[in-house]
Amino acid sequence: MDCRRAGLVAGAGPDDDAHHRVRRGVAHIRDLGCGRALQTARFEYTGAAFANPFKRVFAPLYRPVRELDIRFHPESRMFVETITYRDQIRSIFEEALYGPIVRLVQRGAQRARIVQSGNVHLYLVYIFAALVALLALAG
Repeated sequence: MDCRRAGLVAGAGPDDDAHHRVRRGVAHIRDLGCGRALQTARFEYTGAAFANPFKRVFAPLYRPVRELDIRFHPESRMFVETITYRDQIRSIFEEALYGPIVRLVQRGAQRARIVQSGNVHLYLVYIFAALVALLALAG
């Protein structure tokens, strides 16, 4: 509520909607303008205010998880030792589509570890076996 409408500013009537008015050397500025003489719509919204409706509409898709942990000082609950805030987004696509693919690739990598022993002589045997197999297929 505007200060003039509440009757808190002297000399400002309820029908006075001017953004900036000088009367008897005192400037009266609307309080909703945060002290600015000319308030435009550009000052009205922040990025969070703009994104909040989208976050509410699409929350079922990205399922936000918020955790707030406040630890108080042992001697008095009036003093806070630590505050921990975690805001995490869980994606449906990540869990349902990419998760199974990643697990499949990880299982394949676990099986490939058996072949990769780090022994150079064994790698030479693998190359020789691959060459024999290719010559057998070509001939």
